[in-house]
Amino acid sequence: MAIREIKLPKFKIFGHNDLVETLKYLEISDIFEKNCSEIRMMNHPFFIRNLIQVANFGVEESNERIASDPNDGDEKSYNPYEFIVTRPFLFFVYSYSDNIIYISAAITNPNASKTQKKLCLC
Repeated sequence: MAIREIKLPKFKIFGHNDLVETLKYLEISDIFEKNCSEIRMMNHPFFIRNLIQVANFGVEESNERIASDPNDGDEKSYNPYEFIVTRPFLFFVYSYSDNIIYISAAITNPNASKTQKKLCLC
């Protein structure tokens, strides 16, 4: 049975990640050292003290109806299946073409008003 109606609660998520340790783990560390002579892009020596990624993501309350498939048969027998989110759920912003998750979040209380959830920036 195909899903015909999807209802998501309104929610906002916010996240920030300090990328310095991640980049150092990936062996990109010279740019964070004060006395690095490897960086020649500028006339004067420079280094990066902090590198932080910040994201703020919101979903307004939605009530999406998906158009029926013409191959489903007779409209008289149309019996839509509703998918209504009222319990905790995982939320992903995923790119099928790149096969990567850009943002993921665990929404632990979808019915709480004005509560910001923690965001994982992948």
